[in-house]
Amino acid sequence: MPKKIKATEVPGLLHPGMTVYVQGGANEPTEIMEVVKAQPDASDAVRYIQMFIPGVNNGDYSSFHPNAKATTFFVTAPMRESWKAGKVDFYPFHLHADYRFLCAMDPVDLLVLQLSPPDKHGNCSLGPTTDYVPAVLGKAKAILAEINPNVPYTYGGPRVPYERLDYVVETAHELVLTPDNPLNDDTKRIGKLVAELIEDGDTIQIGIGNVPNAILAELHGKRDLGFHSGLMTDACVDLIEGGAMNGARKRIDNGVHVTGIAVGTRKVFDFINNNATIHFREVGYTHEQETLRHLDCFISLNSVLEMDLLAQGNAEWIGTEQHGGIGGQGDFVRGARNSRGGKSVLAFLSTGRRGTISRIIPRLPHGAVVTTPRSDVDYVVTENGVAHVRDMTVDQRAEALIGLAAEQFRAELAQEWEKMRAAM
Repeated sequence: MPKKIKATEVPGLLHPGMTVYVQGGANEPTEIMEVVKAQPDASDAVRYIQMFIPGVNNGDYSSFHPNAKATTFFVTAPMRESWKAGKVDFYPFHLHADYRFLCAMDPVDLLVLQLSPPDKHGNCSLGPTTDYVPAVLGKAKAILAEINPNVPYTYGGPRVPYERLDYVVETAHELVLTPDNPLNDDTKRIGKLVAELIEDGDTIQIGIGNVPNAILAELHGKRDLGFHSGLMTDACVDLIEGGAMNGARKRIDNGVHVTGIAVGTRKVFDFINNNATIHFREVGYTHEQETLRHLDCFISLNSVLEMDLLAQGNAEWIGTEQHGGIGGQGDFVRGARNSRGGKSVLAFLSTGRRGTISRIIPRLPHGAVVTTPRSDVDYVVTENGVAHVRDMTVDQRAEALIGLAAEQFRAELAQEWEKMRAAM
C-alpha cells in the first residue's frame, strides 16, 4: 500500500540526477508542484518531463532551480526564459512520435500524477488526462499521486491500482480550468463557413481555441456526428447533449466519443464523470494513422498562425521565436487526407494585431518553420471564404489564398506573387 504523505514532504523525495515526469493538462498536480517550487533546492539537477499544453498549463518546472532542466514537446510562453537559457530540451515531433519517444525512453525515477479516488475494485482513474501517461506508467520506478475527489472517473484508458502507488497526497483542489473566450463576428463567420463543409455522419477532430469553438457552435443542426480527437472541450458537451453528436455511424468505436484529454470548465469534467460513452485513450491510439485510416468521413479542424501563398502553414513560430509545437496537427491532417470521404480544414482569421497585419503572407520568413507542408493542405478557410486548394496548381492556390486575405492586403499580395512567380 502507498505511504500517505503531506505535500510539504514531497521535496524530500527529490534528489540530483532524477528524471521526474509530471502529468499535464487539467490533471497537473498543482498542490505538489507549488510546494516543490517553494523549495528550490529540491530541484537541483532534476530533469522534469513537463507535459504542458499551450493555453492550459502556465508553469515552468525548469525555472525552479538554476540547475533544473526540462524536456518538452511544446514551448509555452512561461518557458521562454528557460528555453533561451538552454534549460529546456524541445523535441519537434508529431504527437504520435512523442508517444513513441516516451515508450522507448529509459524508465523515469518518479511519475507524478493526479488521480481520482479508488473505485470499489481499488483502481484509480487518470481522469481527463490520459494522453501520454500510459507510455511511462508501466516503467516508472516510483509513483506519487495526488488523490483528489474532484478528478472525474473516466473510461477507456488504463486504471491505476491504488496499491501500485508509492506515495499519496490527499487533496481536494479544483482541476486546471480553461474558460472559453467570447466569439467575435469574424470567428463566428468562420464557424458558419466550415460548418457548410461538414455533413451528417462525419467524425470530427478539433484543436483548441476560439475557432474550433465557433465551428462546433454551428453544428447543432447536424445528425449522427462522431468524435475522435486529441482533446474534448465544453463545446463538445453541448453537441453531445443536444443530440447532434452520437457516433452512430463510426466504423470503429461506434457510439463512443474518443479523446486523449479534456480541457475546459467544470462543465466538461462533470459531463465525463462516470460517462461510459466517453473513452480516454493514449496518444498511441488517438493520433496513429493505423487508427485514423479506419475512420470514414474523418474531418480534421485545425488552425495556423499564418499561411503563405504556396499554402505552407505555420502553427508554431512567431517572428524568430518558437511558440508551442507541432502537436497533433500533422497527424490529423494526414489522417483526414487518407480517410475515405475525409477532409482536412485549416481555419484562421485573415488578420492579426487588430487588423494591422495579414496572416496570409507572400512567403514564410527565412528561418520560420512549416508545420503543415503545402502537399498536405486541403481546405483553407478565413472569414472571407473557403478555398479547396488540394487539387490546385501553384498559381491557382496563390489566387485563391489572396482572395481569402483581408481586402486591404490583396493588392500587395498579388504584386508579391508576381515577383515570386517570375523568380521560380
